[in-house]
Amino acid sequence: MPARISGHWTREKLHFLECYAPAFVRACKSAEGGCFIDAFSGPGWNEDEQGRFKGSPLIVTRYNFRDIFLIDSDPANTEALNHLDFDSRVEIMTGDANELVLVALCSVPDWLPALIFLDQNSNQVSFATLREIAGWSRQRNRKPELLVLLPTGMVLQRLFPRGRPAQHTHVLDKVFGSEEVWRPIEEQRMAGGLRRGSIIQALTESYMTLLTGTLGYVEQPLHRHIRMGGERGVFLYTLVFATDHSVGRRTMDKCFRHRHSGQGALF
Repeated sequence: MPARISGHWTREKLHFLECYAPAFVRACKSAEGGCFIDAFSGPGWNEDEQGRFKGSPLIVTRYNFRDIFLIDSDPANTEALNHLDFDSRVEIMTGDANELVLVALCSVPDWLPALIFLDQNSNQVSFATLREIAGWSRQRNRKPELLVLLPTGMVLQRLFPRGRPAQHTHVLDKVFGSEEVWRPIEEQRMAGGLRRGSIIQALTESYMTLLTGTLGYVEQPLHRHIRMGGERGVFLYTLVFATDHSVGRRTMDKCFRHRHSGQGALF
């Protein structure tokens, strides 16, 4: 079976998903386990220098979600998923995640809790999509929970080159919804007040503020930086989690405090 070629850090971000998914299903037992939407599912398997390991589709299908939606823009990936013989709970969709996440949400009952995994590798997820998710959820008791992989060190930080103005500002507008969000960070950087790590933290905090202030998530969002080479390594991505449920936040907080190695690590 085909596999997505990954760095070793992929095991860490999937570890957090594997930690949280069964807890979400247990918490939603009275709501038939809720639903899971994987916006960038890949072919089901990943592979790094250590070998092959399960990707998010093979992780979440082990648990009793009522409905599971696996989305990928690459037909080769969705074809590979179709060969994995998932049960009838699983719907496989090919196309743009920004469109199909909303299609998936509209196909489930309003009362069904949802966990959406936005595991982008670049800047595919538009903030406008998150706004639509939150807007669609106004008739629900709680909005869908979001686990977003924000490309802070891979794409976003590179848009702020040293000694030069921000580049490709349309990308920043797409990710953050408007220039008003990232422009103060750019001004502070150009004035010499922010360096690489500080820029990444400022972008992360601004994104989390949007989730509460603009989208209306009740609980303060959580984040976990994914680095290359351990705690002191280079920033790659940041996992951001948003929920309206205090139990969900406490559970993810526990997950985020432990790396894939199992060693406790505060952040």
